[in-house]
Amino acid sequence: MELGKLQKISITREQIREVYDQGPEAVETLVFSLVDTINKLIDKVDAQDVRIKNLEDQIKKNSRNSSKPVLTI
Repeated sequence: MELGKLQKISITREQIREVYDQGPEAVETLVFSLVDTINKLIDKVDAQDVRIKNLEDQIKKNSRNSSKPVLTI
Protein backbone atom coordinates (compact mmCIF):
# COMPACT_ATOMS: atom_id res chain seq x y z
CA MET A 1 0.00 0.00 0.00
CA GLU A 2 1.66 3.19 -1.18
CA LEU A 3 0.69 6.32 0.66
CA GLY A 4 1.33 9.77 -0.72
CA LYS A 5 4.06 11.87 0.76
CA LEU A 6 2.89 13.36 4.02
CA GLN A 7 3.68 16.99 4.62
CA LYS A 8 4.88 18.39 7.90
CA ILE A 9 2.48 20.80 9.50
CA SER A 10 2.60 22.99 12.53
CA ILE A 11 0.00 24.74 14.60
CA THR A 12 0.44 27.54 17.08
CA ARG A 13 -1.27 27.95 20.44
CA GLU A 14 -3.17 30.86 18.95
CA GLN A 15 -4.47 28.71 16.10
CA ILE A 16 -5.56 26.03 18.56
CA ARG A 17 -7.41 28.66 20.60
CA GLU A 18 -9.06 29.98 17.44
CA VAL A 19 -10.37 26.50 16.71
CA TYR A 20 -11.51 26.16 20.31
CA ASP A 21 -13.33 29.49 20.10
CA GLN A 22 -15.17 28.26 16.99
CA GLY A 23 -16.89 25.63 19.09
CA PRO A 24 -17.14 21.88 19.58
CA GLU A 25 -17.58 20.98 15.89
CA ALA A 26 -14.36 22.77 14.95
CA VAL A 27 -12.48 20.98 17.73
CA GLU A 28 -13.94 17.63 16.63
CA THR A 29 -12.89 18.30 13.03
CA LEU A 30 -9.34 19.12 14.12
CA VAL A 31 -9.08 16.05 16.37
CA PHE A 32 -10.49 13.73 13.69
CA SER A 33 -8.01 15.16 11.19
CA LEU A 34 -5.13 14.53 13.60
CA VAL A 35 -6.33 10.98 14.31
CA ASP A 36 -6.58 10.32 10.56
CA THR A 37 -3.02 11.53 10.06
CA ILE A 38 -1.76 9.39 12.95
CA ASN A 39 -3.49 6.32 11.50
CA LYS A 40 -1.96 6.96 8.06
CA LEU A 41 1.47 7.19 9.67
CA ILE A 42 0.90 3.94 11.58
CA ASP A 43 -0.15 2.22 8.33
CA LYS A 44 2.94 3.56 6.59
CA VAL A 45 5.25 2.38 9.39
CA ASP A 46 3.57 -1.05 9.40
CA ALA A 47 4.04 -1.37 5.63
CA GLN A 48 7.69 -0.36 5.93
CA ASP A 49 8.21 -2.86 8.76
CA VAL A 50 6.87 -5.65 6.53
CA ARG A 51 9.06 -4.53 3.63
CA ILE A 52 12.15 -4.36 5.85
CA LYS A 53 11.42 -7.84 7.26
CA ASN A 54 11.03 -9.24 3.73
CA LEU A 55 14.28 -7.63 2.60
CA GLU A 56 16.11 -8.88 5.69
CA ASP A 57 14.79 -12.40 5.07
CA GLN A 58 15.88 -12.15 1.45
CA ILE A 59 19.40 -11.06 2.44
CA LYS A 60 19.74 -14.04 4.79
CA LYS A 61 19.05 -16.51 1.97
CA ASN A 62 21.82 -17.96 -0.10
CA SER A 63 22.34 -21.03 -2.27
CA ARG A 64 23.06 -23.18 0.78
CA ASN A 65 19.92 -22.39 2.78
CA SER A 66 17.34 -21.84 0.07
CA SER A 67 16.05 -23.94 -2.79
CA LYS A 68 14.86 -20.78 -4.53
CA PRO A 69 17.21 -18.54 -6.46
CA VAL A 70 18.52 -15.57 -4.54
CA LEU A 71 17.35 -12.24 -5.88
CA THR A 72 19.84 -9.42 -5.89
CA ILE A 73 18.88 -5.84 -5.28
